[in-house]
Amino acid sequence: MRQALRHMDKCFQKIRQTLQMDSFSVLVVHQGLFSNDINIIATGV
Repeated sequence: MRQALRHMDKCFQKIRQTLQMDSFSVLVVHQGLFSNDINIIATGV
């Protein structure tokens, strides 16, 4: 579980760099896919 969250966080960093968005915008974009995991990560960012 922890490893999956770390992987998700790396994905978030790539997405943010690519799209020049803040973490909230990325959260909205991907909310349908992993809403629970993303909420955990978003609160930790």
